[in-house]
Amino acid sequence: MVIHEYWGLNDWVKEQAAKLADRGYATLAIDLYREKLPLPRQKPMKSWAPSEDRAARDLHAAVEFLNRLSNVKKDRIGSIGWCMGGGYSLKWRCRSPPWRSP
Repeated sequence: MVIHEYWGLNDWVKEQAAKLADRGYATLAIDLYREKLPLPRQKPMKSWAPSEDRAARDLHAAVEFLNRLSNVKKDRIGSIGWCMGGGYSLKWRCRSPPWRSP
């Protein structure tokens, strides 16, 4: 899973996901803003960040989606993120074993 920074799922994040895919990783870039992006040059505002609960549900849904793909090793699902996305990546990984199918 590729988790964007404060500025959202922009071209730079998509490029990073493409680079990972070029290296053989199955990549899923997640849009936690659901297409509602902050305005350019707007100062970071906590209100732009999704709620912890909604972000956790979106990340869980992403893992469930990846678990259904035949080319994904279920025990090898991971995440990478930058800034805000790095925080979500760390929080997600620190939860009880989210990477395993029930």
